[in-house]
Amino acid sequence: MMSRPSDLRVAIACALVVTAAGCATPGGSSSTATTTGAADSKPKQCNALLIGLGAAAACAVVSKDAGWAAACAALAVASCTAFNNYQVKQAKTAQQVGEEFVKDKGALPEEATLVDYKASFAPTTVVARGQKVDASVEMSVVPSRHGGPVLIEEEWSMYDAKGEKWLGPVRKTVNSGSKEAGTYVGGFSLSLPKELPQGNYEFRSRVYLNGAEVRSNVNPIQVAASWEWDGAQAVVARR
Repeated sequence: MMSRPSDLRVAIACALVVTAAGCATPGGSSSTATTTGAADSKPKQCNALLIGLGAAAACAVVSKDAGWAAACAALAVASCTAFNNYQVKQAKTAQQVGEEFVKDKGALPEEATLVDYKASFAPTTVVARGQKVDASVEMSVVPSRHGGPVLIEEEWSMYDAKGEKWLGPVRKTVNSGSKEAGTYVGGFSLSLPKELPQGNYEFRSRVYLNGAEVRSNVNPIQVAASWEWDGAQAVVARR
């Protein structure tokens, strides 16, 4: 099993900086994606080719191991790709979730309130390197009794068992076009790089309302390495 060099954390940090800087439309730069309904503006896109080239250069500078520099760059590209395919659509309007809340509680809250949040991954068992994982998201925000817009954002990151960051955090605006409460559903797909070390990881997500964190969630995932052995495919995962 390959051991992780001590300077890989620095390399990954460099790649993450490159990823965040490169997530932009031709008209500007941003690390936030707009991913709501058809009435919204076109989502900001991250250029995977530029990210890969920039991250490879940044990783090579701080990591003398060519293999681990490639792993670092692959993680940056994977993050960029996940950034681009993140999609969320509004399933219920602010009025609908407001009416449901009033029926149950009697009145709307003083401030916009997150009443439900689910974030899960599939598959939920051991995942082989190179395999795609799908994240599903559902959240419901009740509007304030005083009205007014509410900014809903979701942030994602990935950490290993030692608490070291591998991907993200990338924060995405859920309701950029409308700035209204409601129920939103969607998610994204991420292909785990083949260079990713086997072991235990956590996908961490957070929800923000008007800039304030209101909920967090953790999805553990176990990454396995596979190889050929006597003509059969074997999978080993560190537990």
